[in-house]
Amino acid sequence: MKVVYFLLYAILFTANSCGTDKSETEQKKEEKPVENKDKDAGIYGYESGMVETHFGDTKNKEILYFDKWGTISAKYTFTENRNTGEVNLSSIELVKNGTTYMIDPVAKTGLKMRNPFGQNDIGDAKDVLGFKEERKLKMLGSHLSGTEVLIGKKCDIYKDDAEQMSQTTFLHNGLILKTIINMDGEEIISEATDVQFNIKIPAEKFEIPKGIKF
Repeated sequence: MKVVYFLLYAILFTANSCGTDKSETEQKKEEKPVENKDKDAGIYGYESGMVETHFGDTKNKEILYFDKWGTISAKYTFTENRNTGEVNLSSIELVKNGTTYMIDPVAKTGLKMRNPFGQNDIGDAKDVLGFKEERKLKMLGSHLSGTEVLIGKKCDIYKDDAEQMSQTTFLHNGLILKTIINMDGEEIISEATDVQFNIKIPAEKFEIPKGIKF
């Protein structure tokens, strides 16, 4: 069962999307958010933002930063050492200039992959990348089952009909704010605890750390 839990957490880490100290970002006009009214014009429905997601009863978390409607993004994953209780940065995923960089900050190594889509202006790729999380859920058989407000944001709830391992996903403007995986009556939950939209993200969040070898 521990192996199963580990695999499920690994799935959650790669599937979800995550925050930072508020002092690191400069709030824009949050009271009048600059939302993307053309659903297919960006990967997310906000120009920029930060989402911090926590996983189950652990201290594991992800922090997602994005700009230019999600065509530039950085996902920082922090993992808890169960023996010491320490939480350390374990991986970084950067997407910019049409390239994905997978970085191990501990080993100081990385992989990079050129994306067939995903430039700063997604252009003709909008039918594939625009609100891609919603498209992915529908492709995998999930259906819209209702709405719910999480941390002040209205979410569409998508559910699948799998019998052995079902998944419920709460989606807000293309961003996953909560995921519930139910396996044999046991639930594993990942949930956003802090979200900030239409904010100025520090440029260094999207930079490759020094000393990384590809």
